[in-house]
Amino acid sequence: LKSHLAARDVPEADMIEAGLIIKPEGGRPSYDRFRGRLMIPIQDDRGRVVAFGGRTLLPDGQPKYLNSPETPLFHKGIMLFNAHRAREPAFKSGQALVVEGYMDAIALWQAGIQHVVASLGTAFTEDQIVRLWKFAPEPVICFDGDAAGVSAAHRAIDRIFPVLKSGYSFQFSFLPDGMDPDDLVKQRGVAGFHEEVDRAQSLFEVVWDRETSVARLDTPERKAALEKRFDDLIGSIRDERVRRRYQLDLKFKLSNLFFEQARQTRKGNKGGADQSPSLGKARERVSASDDFGTERLVLGLCMRYPHLFDRNFERFSRLPFTNDLHLQLRDVLCRIVDELEGTPISDLTSAFDEPLRDIMFEMMLETIGLQEQKKAEFSALNHRFPLLKSKPPEDFVEAAFLHFLDVLELNALEEELSVELASADEQLEEQSWMRIQAMSQDLSRRREECAREESELAERAKKIRVNGSQGASETAATG
Repeated sequence: LKSHLAARDVPEADMIEAGLIIKPEGGRPSYDRFRGRLMIPIQDDRGRVVAFGGRTLLPDGQPKYLNSPETPLFHKGIMLFNAHRAREPAFKSGQALVVEGYMDAIALWQAGIQHVVASLGTAFTEDQIVRLWKFAPEPVICFDGDAAGVSAAHRAIDRIFPVLKSGYSFQFSFLPDGMDPDDLVKQRGVAGFHEEVDRAQSLFEVVWDRETSVARLDTPERKAALEKRFDDLIGSIRDERVRRRYQLDLKFKLSNLFFEQARQTRKGNKGGADQSPSLGKARERVSASDDFGTERLVLGLCMRYPHLFDRNFERFSRLPFTNDLHLQLRDVLCRIVDELEGTPISDLTSAFDEPLRDIMFEMMLETIGLQEQKKAEFSALNHRFPLLKSKPPEDFVEAAFLHFLDVLELNALEEELSVELASADEQLEEQSWMRIQAMSQDLSRRREECAREESELAERAKKIRVNGSQGASETAATG
């Protein structure tokens, strides 16, 4: 190249300034920068060649890839490889793909995936991030799924956060471990590549995984350290509206994480076998937002112990049941509350439609219509709350009943907060912000109270089972 340019009267100083040749120190002669390499032209937004990338042709050549240095025409922190070709396809598809190197971009382009650019092997800069948003509001960054790819994604996150703005973000697609885009297209075709891209994670999901996947949260100090890392990262967001939204969502997710971590710690310390089965199931349902079993348990306790229904009528009547039949049964029970006093539930069946009667019969401690005691012992209420077989004290049953009400109300509050977060408009007014903050704080407080209740009930349940077993043994011995 040096000889070719010299034959055309290009001054050596211009070759050096353009980054095409290297002039060693000590007076040694200059030489071609890209000798022994496959040359890839790098073009600006108008398609003009402003630099080169070179891939070594030697099996052990180092470095494997070499780019032109910074020159008056070429600034790596601004350029995006293939930008001039990808702009129109990105506009048409509404999506932009970002890969690690120009060879990846070339491979995808040849496969017919044209809305693709590459970052020239450098860490993202703010200029590149802003330029990418001109292609699509949420470009998808495609990295290898190995440790190097994940590490590159994490570095990109720290560059992206300060410049986030309303309506603009990034998604991350981690390709199967050991595969680059070219490998994936060759093995699974273009459709297989698109399937991977469609499973891309949001920026929030990736940063959450980064900070929590290996975090130890067994002490207040470690929890505080996690909160600080998030606070520092979110605090770097310059857009106040986006920063506030991240703070809201993060507060909600941290509340869930700390609650679940505390639950697992208590379970590990006391041993899973020592936990009350029904309380354990209730805990799982809190995490899974599946209230069906808890709702049915509450209804069964109301019918088995009418005084619980009577004492907590106001609260019960407002319970946000998620199952339609449960909701209907609640309303029927509330309408006939005056008749419940001193009247067996079995005498009130005329007030129920057939589907509601089925639920009522299922939950009765003594199954209506079955005389055999053995069959009665397998009623659904006993199955859902096995501790009832140990004849627990009335105050324990009531405490457990109130705890199950707390669980249902807590789930409803979580859902309400989720809806508030999802429906809050971008112009989040101070009043809305204060309301959401108050809901989040109330949720955190009630989570802690619910966890304490659960721990206390589990301890009492353990003692009740032990006492019940001892009593049964003594009865058998005397008999």
